Amino acid sequence: LVFYIGYFMLVCIRRFQVQNLAQALLFLRSNMTRITAVYFKQNNSSGERSVCICIGALSFLITMILLVFNPILLDVGIDESFRNFSLASEKLFSDQGITLQTSRSPALLYCTLSAFFAYLSALLSFPSFRFARMYVDASRMVHSVRQKALLGLAVISPICCLLWLKPLADALRKASPVTISFFEINFDCLRIILTIIAILTRVAVAKPCLQAYLNLADRRKDLWRQEVGKLTVGEIRHTISSIYSYFAVVAIQFYAPLLFQFSVCCLLKELGNYSCFTTSYCNISAVPYIKKSTLFENKFWHLSHMSNIFNETVNCGLWNFVLFITCLNQLALPLIAILGANFAYE
Repeated sequence: LVFYIGYFMLVCIRRFQVQNLAQALLFLRSNMTRITAVYFKQNNSSGERSVCICIGALSFLITMILLVFNPILLDVGIDESFRNFSLASEKLFSDQGITLQTSRSPALLYCTLSAFFAYLSALLSFPSFRFARMYVDASRMVHSVRQKALLGLAVISPICCLLWLKPLADALRKASPVTISFFEINFDCLRIILTIIAILTRVAVAKPCLQAYLNLADRRKDLWRQEVGKLTVGEIRHTISSIYSYFAVVAIQFYAPLLFQFSVCCLLKELGNYSCFTTSYCNISAVPYIKKSTLFENKFWHLSHMSNIFNETVNCGLWNFVLFITCLNQLALPLIAILGANFAYE
């Protein structure tokens, strides 16, 4: 993972960054989809299916509420992105003599985004629950105060998602302009940096968390000693081997959400044209100029001109919202699972 982050920071941010990051997002999404689809193919996984469906439905409702009230709740610029997209697309077609009858209501956009994030939350549900289980086991396994503090920090590190809340963002912009200007970092880029730090914090606890999963074999052995009755060698061998053979899936569930979140950070920085050493912000009112003579050359649609519609303003709003929802999932789902595990343990 460290090599992956270093590669994109040094190479992909400067060359072919968008294509590589998009491919990474699609690859990670397909892997998480395959793992989650197993619960819908097996007949004995009705509980897991119900959990995925319930989390997806709850995420759809929460996302819809956030989108409807986003002017007063969120500082992501999704309304400005929709307005800029509508104006740019209308200008694109009007310059070609095409009258585009479009509705200005963002209801379809809200429903589409809510459905997408419901799907994303369903994919992140069991990786988050797995991380919560490993955290509980690892916190009982380690004895160092530093390691316990690092584990706790890894759980609450996605709290940086609160920086996308409009009241807090406005308060920080007004209260700490000197601090931000001292580091020459604008507030939007600061949120990306804090998100990457949160990702690295979870990477730092990968060893004790994954070791806690492998220790399940020893815990099963201790439970067998307390049980009354006899177990065959085949049953013991099957149980122990299933734990170790499933380790690859557990590692994917641990690292895939982090890689997905980091790829979104890089896409937001690149497509939103953020710079860590300037205080420039996305222009939310400008509509890009579109050349009429080159748009429909030889009556073929050129995908390169799509950048006139999906400009910096549109990308800022879209990827800011994706990053906010991803961080919110990474914070809320493990905390709920940890509280439930501690309650059951007590």
